[in-house]
Amino acid sequence: MLKVLIIEAISKDPYHTVFSPLGPAYLASYLCKYSKIKEIDVKMIFSDGEFDFRRYNPDIVGISSVTETFNIAKRIAAFVKGNKDIPVVIGGVHISALPSNMSSDMDAAVIGEGEQTFLELLETHAGKGLTKANLSGIQGIAYRDDGRLIQTKERELIAPLDLIPPPARQLQKKNKRDIWMITSRGCPYKCIFCSAAQFWKTVRFFSPRYVVNEIKSLIEMYHPETINIVDDLFILQKQRFNEIVDLIVKEKINERVRFTVLVRPNLIDEDICLGLKRMNVTLVGCGFESGSAKALSVIKQNQTLEDNVNATRLLRKHGILVGAFFMMGIPGETIKDMEETYHFIQEQEYSRGESYVLTPFPGTQVWDSAKSRGLVNDNMNWDHFTMDFYKHPKDSIIVSEVPREELFKEYMRMRKMWERKKAMVTSPVEALRTAGILYLVKLIRHNPYRVWSFFIAFLRASFTRRK
Repeated sequence: MLKVLIIEAISKDPYHTVFSPLGPAYLASYLCKYSKIKEIDVKMIFSDGEFDFRRYNPDIVGISSVTETFNIAKRIAAFVKGNKDIPVVIGGVHISALPSNMSSDMDAAVIGEGEQTFLELLETHAGKGLTKANLSGIQGIAYRDDGRLIQTKERELIAPLDLIPPPARQLQKKNKRDIWMITSRGCPYKCIFCSAAQFWKTVRFFSPRYVVNEIKSLIEMYHPETINIVDDLFILQKQRFNEIVDLIVKEKINERVRFTVLVRPNLIDEDICLGLKRMNVTLVGCGFESGSAKALSVIKQNQTLEDNVNATRLLRKHGILVGAFFMMGIPGETIKDMEETYHFIQEQEYSRGESYVLTPFPGTQVWDSAKSRGLVNDNMNWDHFTMDFYKHPKDSIIVSEVPREELFKEYMRMRKMWERKKAMVTSPVEALRTAGILYLVKLIRHNPYRVWSFFIAFLRASFTRRK
């Protein structure tokens, strides 16, 4: 029996893990379906460092992490090696961008899409062993040989995407508030803050039948009130989108569950809105990014201020709520540009949304720019990427040319505006029901400012309504 333990490195702050990562669950389902190993036991956990090793006693460990949790991934790898001399494999978007970050406790790194690569690593380990000679024959990995970083030939992507079975959510602790799915991989756009285009290389879609079957499975397993579809490209292919909508309506899924989706504003038109309404989408999240035409042109490909206005108008026309997401601290952005964004949000009367300070993550264009300016480097302390700007204004990684003090002032102004808006449309009771008691307890422990600021905003909103 080959015991496989897949670990997602996670932060203690629940705000950073609102949705349980699906990457490890896809990995587990792929292994279970395609492994030629006669006896294989796959387990999956989330960890922020140490865990009950004896409970799992694995023969091989796979760790997935993003940049914010890469230091945690290194601690997990060291912890595993300290308990048992077994292979440790690291994967995820961070190591794919910076394979040189492999620690001495990591035997191999999966670069890019991981399912087939990790499967081959497992089968090689179970058969001939993960020697340097055997590693050299596996595509899509990196490893060290006498201190030298070796990268093997890039692996071809899995096609068609339907070959990958739905994620093994049964291996995760989930509840009906944490139900989300993706319907595609990759992105044709090259926004400067996003690594999707580089990580996935090309765009692939799950078929309409695959998507609808997964939705039906989620309903049967969890009986959710809402299913969140979180890839930006859900509506990119109109024919595919319409086929999904037709299947949902034909099988009366729209009468059993509501949906939220993420979309690019430039893809919204009348027909798309009609389809979203038919499938019972109640909320659409849009990355509007900026209310300044100049700043928007810097960070977002093929999206204009007019697209933002048009998408907002059409969604509201069809009675669909709009979640509005914006960025600040954009390269070249001035205080005047931030003022334009502030007023744009007010003019469009968004009530649900957030403004974030742009962070230069590895694998993005803005990372390369920040690196050339000496703001970041390939061997920095990755814990800096877990630092929220409002709590660590002096230490957070930013690329803005605006002085930190002024940026912080504008950021807090924006945050307080969003808190007031949310408090006008959301009561504490609704927030508790939506988030769940356990999530809020964790949030109070690790990120109390968010809870406190919302409570203050709610009191102010209540006072304003009474007046």
